[in-house]
Amino acid sequence: MFRRIRRVTLTLHRWVALAVSVLVILIAGSGAILVFESEIDRVLNPGLSYVASRGQAAPLAAIKDTVARAYPKLRVLNLFLPTDPAFSISVMMSDGTRVFVDPYTGTILGARHNTASLMYQVHQLHTRLLVPVKVVRPAPNLPARLTRLGNEIVGWGTVVVLFLTLSGLLVWFPRMTLTAARGSRWMRFNLDLHNLTGIYAVVFAVILAVTGIAIGFEAPGRFVRNLTGTPAPAPPVMVRPEKGRAMISVDAALAAAAASVPGAAPAFVVLPAPPAFTYFVLLRFPEDATPGGRTKVSVNPYTGQVVERVTSRDALLGTRILNAMRPWHTGDIYGWPSRIVMFLASLAIVAQAITGAIAWWARTFRRAAA
Repeated sequence: MFRRIRRVTLTLHRWVALAVSVLVILIAGSGAILVFESEIDRVLNPGLSYVASRGQAAPLAAIKDTVARAYPKLRVLNLFLPTDPAFSISVMMSDGTRVFVDPYTGTILGARHNTASLMYQVHQLHTRLLVPVKVVRPAPNLPARLTRLGNEIVGWGTVVVLFLTLSGLLVWFPRMTLTAARGSRWMRFNLDLHNLTGIYAVVFAVILAVTGIAIGFEAPGRFVRNLTGTPAPAPPVMVRPEKGRAMISVDAALAAAAASVPGAAPAFVVLPAPPAFTYFVLLRFPEDATPGGRTKVSVNPYTGQVVERVTSRDALLGTRILNAMRPWHTGDIYGWPSRIVMFLASLAIVAQAITGAIAWWARTFRRAAA
């Protein structure tokens, strides 16, 4: 019985792997690069990324005003605060332009459109195969909807990676080889390499696939919330715009947000805009494993009052599980050691696809020659 199951599994494993090998290489290869996304981007753009630390930083309100004057036809959307004293601040504009500013002098270092960034393109390749998101209106009287064909393909490709990983484990089980045979022919060595990269990376490949599925689809999130009794996130608190009334500065809003969650550092701030019309601030506790943090604070732009606060330390179980998906997927969960492990696991998946295709080709060619 087991032999029959293994034979069917092996056949499925081979043909499914062959059908999606290129897709797997694109997803896993781009994922390996994205493990070091920020570091690579800074190396490629040092003039935009690095500054000389000069002690006291300039007020964010002054930086915002400087950028607004330099781009009078655009609106400042948000500010990404540096995680290191040697990094610049980046300011996102309404047309997708990202402006880089020295946080100490307020000097604009340069700008680029998001789509002009190599790492942005790699990220789009990893998440949607560079397929653009389209707005589709099925009929004049029906509401428009977004089609995310690329995201769907990548999501189901990740499901296939999970199937190939688990089915490969079943196929490997009877032999259970843990070393490559010395002095073997290249076809045997290639097969041994295929088995070894699979078995040594199996745990991390499963983690990458499961977390990728949870990130790519909505159903796993609903399942986790239902299983843990965690309610879905509430809609953001709304604040009505008040014409003629001055808003508090972005620095005051950040101070109010930081005071409401002692020990968390502001990482990202969205300026007031419809529909919520609040200062929306992301903050990061020291134990947070994501660059932007998982603590969210909304501040009334007129009174400075905190109108909503959701902290990572107070999150319910289901939210904690879902919050952990991204850092596990990227390797941020334990810093550099886990990032290196996930980088190697992604490369192992690429190696699996390549060596598996070679093994299939060699087997087919040998049969044809016979």
